[in-house]
Amino acid sequence: MDHDEIIQKRVRRIATDHGCSVAEVNAALDHHPIELDRDTFLKRTLAMELVELDELQQAFRNKALEDQDVAAGVLLIKVAERRATLLGLRRLAMRSK
Repeated sequence: MDHDEIIQKRVRRIATDHGCSVAEVNAALDHHPIELDRDTFLKRTLAMELVELDELQQAFRNKALEDQDVAAGVLLIKVAERRATLLGLRRLAMRSK
């Protein structure tokens, strides 16, 4: 299965799910914010991701520290790693080694 076939399969599924044509899905994708104003879209997406990570961190923090829940502690570390990746901090740390 090649890349175009995979994309078209997804587009057909979206069209079916929303009761519209493949052409209408493609038109909607052509007007996606990433196509119209990539910089603004990426900044907003990054901001939303960081807000969600903050919410997750807050949820797991008390459980990890107060309840000494190991799984919550692991998830807290994963959240921190994801934030560092999104902000480019992991790449900088690896470069300085």
